[in-house]
Amino acid sequence: LHQGLGNEFTPQLRGAWTKVYAIVSKTMIDAANEAEVDAVLAPEAKAASVRFRGAAGDGKLTASGLGASGVSGSFLSPVAEESQDLSPKDIRLIQESWAKVRAIGGDSGHPVVKDIFYKHLHGDPSIARLFEGVDMSSQATKLWNMLSIAVRGLNNLETIVPLLEESGIRHLKYGV
Repeated sequence: LHQGLGNEFTPQLRGAWTKVYAIVSKTMIDAANEAEVDAVLAPEAKAASVRFRGAAGDGKLTASGLGASGVSGSFLSPVAEESQDLSPKDIRLIQESWAKVRAIGGDSGHPVVKDIFYKHLHGDPSIARLFEGVDMSSQATKLWNMLSIAVRGLNNLETIVPLLEESGIRHLKYGV
């Protein structure tokens, strides 16, 4: 984002994107953790464990986590909760900045995702190994499209939560 936006990537914009990252990663991780529990526990044990996951008892981000002024942090860890409120202004900043990044990345996202993000990410050999044999052009386009859907869905989180949860569960197969 910084490379694509340059000086427009202000501390306020960085903060807004950090909040979105926290929401997205928390939703994906919670879904992956729940899937692992589901795979291990017998149905009767699972029913008892559900009481301990999530504020709503199901470990999922729901509409009850949304407030009139934006997205409440109630689905985040208690430590992160206050600092992670996503305001309407944050959403506007993210969507406006994403439009600029999309103009650079085009339909496939390759100039941004493949040529910048994955190049940087693959600098870590332990991460690069996870992508051995993967068609990186296809992978970059998939990530680009998922990011676009997520950014568009920030005004209505209930629409993107199932997609994020599915993605979190899929990442279990990849060992991440």
